[in-house]
Amino acid sequence: MGSVGKNLLGALNGAVVAIDNASGGLLAVVGSRDFDRLEYDLAVRGARPMASTIKPLVYAAYLRKTGATIEDRLSNTPLSMLEALRFNGGKPIAETAVLPPGRHSIRVGLQHSSNRMAIRVGIGLGWESWEQTASRLGIAAGDYQSEAAAWIGAYPVSPLHATAAFASLARGGSYVQPWLVKAVRQQEPTQSRLATLYRHRPQSDEVFGIREAQEIHKGLRAVMIEGTASRVARQFAIETGAAGKTGTADEVTDA
Repeated sequence: MGSVGKNLLGALNGAVVAIDNASGGLLAVVGSRDFDRLEYDLAVRGARPMASTIKPLVYAAYLRKTGATIEDRLSNTPLSMLEALRFNGGKPIAETAVLPPGRHSIRVGLQHSSNRMAIRVGIGLGWESWEQTASRLGIAAGDYQSEAAAWIGAYPVSPLHATAAFASLARGGSYVQPWLVKAVRQQEPTQSRLATLYRHRPQSDEVFGIREAQEIHKGLRAVMIEGTASRVARQFAIETGAAGKTGTADEVTDA
C-alpha cells in the first residue's frame, strides 16, 4: 500500500450496530474506529443518507399496499415528464448501467438497485403512505419533502435507526424500537432474592406482513448472490443464508 493508500485508510471511519432481530435488543454499538480520534458517536448520532438501502423498505411498503409480488414487473425507462415534474422537479434520474431499458421484475430491480423502478414504486405507493411507513419505522427525518429523492435514500438516517428499520424485515414485518436495558434488579435488604425494579417489555408495530417480509427477503438474497453485493458477498450468502442490501451514495461517499 502506498502513502496515499495509508493516508486514506487513516481518514476512514465507520460505525457498527448489531440488533437481536427477535427482541429488538441492541447487541453491540460501535460509534467509530478510535475514540481518541473521534469522540462523536457515529452509530447513534451520525445521520447519513441511506442511499439504496432505503429501497427494500419502499418496496415492502408497496407490496403491502398493492398486494403485488416480487416477480411483478415495472419499467426502468426514463421518467415521463409528468413523473419527473411532480416528484423530482423535472430533474433526470440516473439509472444503473447493469439493467437495459425495459420492464423488469421487482426482484431484479432490487437485485441491481434500479433507481427508476424504486421511484415508480414510490409513486405507486403514494407520498402519504410512504411518510406514514417511514415514521413507523423510525426513519422519518421530519423535513421530508414530497420528492423522488426520498425513495432512493437522499435523507439522513443514523446507523442505529437504519438497522432497527431493517430488522423489521427479518422479524416478519414488525418494528420494535431498539433498546439497551433488559432489567434492573436490586438486592432486598432482608432477603437473598433480587427484586426487579424495571423490566423492558418491547412493543411491536406490524408495519409489514410476513408475506411482504418473505418476498423482500428473496430480493435481498438475490442482491448478495447475483446482484450489487455478489462480488464480495456471494459465497458468504450461499453458506450462511444471509440477505442484505448495498447502499453506496454518490461518488462512493457515506457508503
